[in-house]
Amino acid sequence: MIGCLSIGMALLGAGCAAPSCRNGAASRAACPIETVGTPAAPDDLVVSKPNVQTVSTYQELASQLAHDESQLQHLVIDAHECQCGAARHASIANALAQEAVAQQAAADHPATVCASMTCRSLLQCAEIADRNRAAAAALEAFYRLAEARALVLDLDRGLQQLADTQRQLRSLRERDIAVTVDESQLIRQQLEMRDQRVQAKLAIGQLESQLRQLLPLGPACDAHIWVHADLTVEVIPLDLDAAIADGLAHRADLAALRILCTCRHSQSLPVVRQGLQQVNGLLGSRCGETPSLIAFLKLCDKCAQECESQLRQSQVCQLAEQRQVQIVEEIRQAVATVDARLLQVALAKEKLTSWRKRVDELRRLSEVQKATQLEVRAARLERLRAEGELTRQVVAWKLAHVKLAESQGLLAVECGSQLPSCDPGPSGPAFAQLDSGAHTPTTDPPVEPVRLTRLPQTAIDPAVVAVSAETELPTAAPAGP
Repeated sequence: MIGCLSIGMALLGAGCAAPSCRNGAASRAACPIETVGTPAAPDDLVVSKPNVQTVSTYQELASQLAHDESQLQHLVIDAHECQCGAARHASIANALAQEAVAQQAAADHPATVCASMTCRSLLQCAEIADRNRAAAAALEAFYRLAEARALVLDLDRGLQQLADTQRQLRSLRERDIAVTVDESQLIRQQLEMRDQRVQAKLAIGQLESQLRQLLPLGPACDAHIWVHADLTVEVIPLDLDAAIADGLAHRADLAALRILCTCRHSQSLPVVRQGLQQVNGLLGSRCGETPSLIAFLKLCDKCAQECESQLRQSQVCQLAEQRQVQIVEEIRQAVATVDARLLQVALAKEKLTSWRKRVDELRRLSEVQKATQLEVRAARLERLRAEGELTRQVVAWKLAHVKLAESQGLLAVECGSQLPSCDPGPSGPAFAQLDSGAHTPTTDPPVEPVRLTRLPQTAIDPAVVAVSAETELPTAAPAGP
């Protein structure tokens, strides 16, 4: 379809590029697009330009578009509530859990008991994988929201400093004191900060909407969400081998392939085919076989299913080995990302320390009339930007840890999920547990909706982030030649 469209557009462009079309004398047959006339020169081309005559100033528009949010509730959540709330509220995972319970009825029949046990184990693996994905998405939105709220706070402080600087400039000019500062540059900085603040507020609304969908918030769907994010950096070297071992033991997709790899009974052959088709639609297919032909082959050759079962087992084991290699590389890259983000945190901390020293130095010089207050305010503004950069790097370090835990499959496990055994056959422990009729849920019972905390506007601290500048971080090594 795309190729046909591309060819059609190419032919259309070639037809309209004919000399007769360029001269404006083309007939409808030569140029199918009706033309009004070709300008004589490129300068005569009509270019659409924005018309903003009805748009007032930023302050007037902000006042007109302001909404009354005094009656809105405020919801405060921490990282653990966010992670486990999203894991338990994952809709696809909950549907898969119900499907696993529905398979219990088929497990009572002796002819289908092995296939039913295998199917239920695969459903549990798919359920845990979806809970792990939902927890990772919620944590990413959680930390992004903390970063956005901290950015709004920093921008408000920066705008206040710029306003103070402008007032000082006006005061100097009123006293006929010559200044060399370009006030228009301050105005442009102010407009740029306001633009960044609008973008940050828009991001906050989008992230709150995302969290409302991922978390079981109940009737508080319109509440503002405030995240209590602990952004204190703790330098703990990661053990790559231990991280890989945890990932290989807790990844649900690998566990599902291992379960299929251990299916040796012909009763599980339909389930193995379905599992292969989840990897690739052509795997596990039986092209050209009608139901009547399949029934005839079963009557004529009892060995056919055993032979196919061995072949399918070989396919699944090869896929499991390849998936294991992929998981190891994912974890290896995730660990490397965590280390790189930690080094960036160290660099951001050193930059902030440098600007703090510069501000202190200018303050001392201003006391002896060797530096102006304008220079001090400019340095404070740069220090404020360095603080925002440190917050951004710490959030990136936190997100790298979230990505590592997701690649290990630990986010769902930390919230109570438990993988089934890799041997669901009649001799495996999973069979004995499931055949007894007991169903162990893979997660804790659903929790109550997150408690709403009604806070007055004056009690809300937007800076619910704790970036400790005193944390000992590795000093970045000097760049090589």
